Amino acid sequence: MLPIQGRQAWGVRAVAIPVLAVLAAHVVLYQRFPGQAGYQFPWPATGLIAAITLACWETNLAAYRYLDRRLPFQRRPVRRLGWQALLGSAATAVTFGVIFLLFTYWRSGSWPAAADFGLGLLIAFTLSALINAGYVGLYLLGALAAQRRATATELAARRAERQARPAPAPAAPAMAAARPAPAGLLIECGSQVQQLAFDDIAYFYSAGGLVRLVRADGGSLTTSYDSLAALTDRLPAGQFFQINRQYLVNLRAVRTVQDDVNRKLRLTLTPGPLAGQPTETVLISRYRSAEFRRWLQGAA
Repeated sequence: MLPIQGRQAWGVRAVAIPVLAVLAAHVVLYQRFPGQAGYQFPWPATGLIAAITLACWETNLAAYRYLDRRLPFQRRPVRRLGWQALLGSAATAVTFGVIFLLFTYWRSGSWPAAADFGLGLLIAFTLSALINAGYVGLYLLGALAAQRRATATELAARRAERQARPAPAPAAPAMAAARPAPAGLLIECGSQVQQLAFDDIAYFYSAGGLVRLVRADGGSLTTSYDSLAALTDRLPAGQFFQINRQYLVNLRAVRTVQDDVNRKLRLTLTPGPLAGQPTETVLISRYRSAEFRRWLQGAA
């Protein structure tokens, strides 16, 4: 989902596009400034650059919306940034080429020179890079805000669960038989409840306020939970570990553990969360890596 939409997004365009057009027209094309001899405001160049900027902006946003549906920023930020830059560059090149060629031919009756076309393309890519950088910054700010909200929600849920937890019952007489530990988990999925064995659960991952369960056989389902905190206390601690804010994994799903930069750990989980994706790679921060190693050694 785009970080700014509606009236706010159009307000940003109304301010940013004229400013960028005026700067590019003076610095790159006209190369004269107010106060210099013979200066006249470059209306044609400014109008052309403003039209190209608006068109490039809209085509870049169309690419971002497509990626929001296919590759959300929260799931794979690095891959998302690469595809965002690639699609944005392609959209910018096509948009600029069509507008610049048609405008030049309409105004002069001939196609632009190669040098003029190359200079215009450089301006278009520069403006596209600025637009892309602005939206990347907004996506990152949104991700940080979402993490803070998730942390606050998780802490509140744990606090409420502790407060609502009944006092421990008195110990049963020695003659009474101990109740066997549960071998599975009841999962709420909408209006239904499913019973799954712990060994059939590969991991849970949280994204966009939803918690999905990935089964060991590769299937997945969306649960009714909105955070991993609601599941942590219902799972055996020796078999499940929350490696970060998004993943709560079963020991059986961990295939490889590798050291990463800055004392982080890189885990390979199986199966992947998407159909046809055999594995999933996730990172454990340096603050959780030591605890994860202790848990891994204790569970081994």
